[in-house]
Amino acid sequence: MSMLQKAQEAQSYKNQSINNNDHQVEINAQYIQNLNISKETLLKNEKLISLKKYNNQVILAAKDGTEVWEVLCETIVKSY
Repeated sequence: MSMLQKAQEAQSYKNQSINNNDHQVEINAQYIQNLNISKETLLKNEKLISLKKYNNQVILAAKDGTEVWEVLCETIVKSY
């Protein structure tokens, strides 16, 4: 193998290594984005759960609250 071929092969390995590193950086960036999205989703779900508990307490405190809550839950289940 000539010196030129060896140099070209070395450059090829270097380019592959750079491409692999770039790809890994993209994967890491996507992973971090997914973590951030997951955090936002978890916080949103936590707020919705708290809202459901609050609504449950308010409805149950009202006159005929238990009946109202049951009808509401049945209606929601039927809509899915």
